[in-house]
Amino acid sequence: LSKAAYANHTFVALQSNQIDRQLFFGFGANDQYQLACPGAERKSQHSPVLIPAINAALPKHTKIIAITAGFCHSLFLTANGRVFCCGSNERGQCGPDQHCDFKDESDTDLVSPPRVIPDLCDIVKIASGEFHNLCIDKDQQVWVFGDNQLQQLGLGQVERYKSQNIVDNPVKNEFFTSRNIVFIDCGDDFSLCIGENGKAYLFGANGYGQIGNGEEDHEYVGVGIPFCVQSIKEYEEIRFESGSCGCDHVGLISCFPQNNLYSFGNNNYHQTGKNDSNEIQLKLYMNSRAHIGANERDRIVRVICDDSLTVVICET
Repeated sequence: LSKAAYANHTFVALQSNQIDRQLFFGFGANDQYQLACPGAERKSQHSPVLIPAINAALPKHTKIIAITAGFCHSLFLTANGRVFCCGSNERGQCGPDQHCDFKDESDTDLVSPPRVIPDLCDIVKIASGEFHNLCIDKDQQVWVFGDNQLQQLGLGQVERYKSQNIVDNPVKNEFFTSRNIVFIDCGDDFSLCIGENGKAYLFGANGYGQIGNGEEDHEYVGVGIPFCVQSIKEYEEIRFESGSCGCDHVGLISCFPQNNLYSFGNNNYHQTGKNDSNEIQLKLYMNSRAHIGANERDRIVRVICDDSLTVVICET
């Protein structure tokens, strides 16, 4: 399944043993070719349809191991570390030099069929926000590209990128050079990275306190230099193993000193799990096992944050 915090389309990949290849199905919006469905009309698909254009765009015997969906673009990660894309390239989210054959009514470049993104090699993980992407390579380095209007690429420490709203050419984020990043995710217009040592970093939009620094950004300028959650004294001993970004809230799973779920950010529909009148949760809120419907001995293994809800998966 494709992972998306703010998308209006979905992919499902199936492995067919009978024909020894993957089958790709998609449904939802296709107005920007984000489903890789060909055709001049760019019709939305109201039920899953087979998409042979994905197989046709890949080299023979290439296997897709991950799919992410932005608002109107899609990324496909292959087993050999290459990244393919399709959909709108309005904010550089499909990379540079795509020489698009199609444009929409506003003259935005549309990438179809899927094409490889130049200069991205040896990638092992991908994540997509509304109009931006993060990737991790085999050396645990973080690559970023796409929309940077709210500093969601985390390049605030580099002078020439501070005022650059679009970064279409993938850039290695030097902030993470020695931080050995093992987990990434993207919200609407902010991002999350977790290091091998369990430290969590967030950057980008902070209008709902989703960066975890205890503040709200009413000016909507974004946090350009990645903020480490453990820089707050009361959280400095906590270590995280994974998490998830919703549209503008975050869930983090800790592995030390205990396995717990922490959440913060927009709480207008109680998506952080805190059932009170506060529509914004600025501090990390630890959800009790009883509150999420789990037993004390259950292990929290995954959290999935969407637009205004959170799903928690446990192992008994």
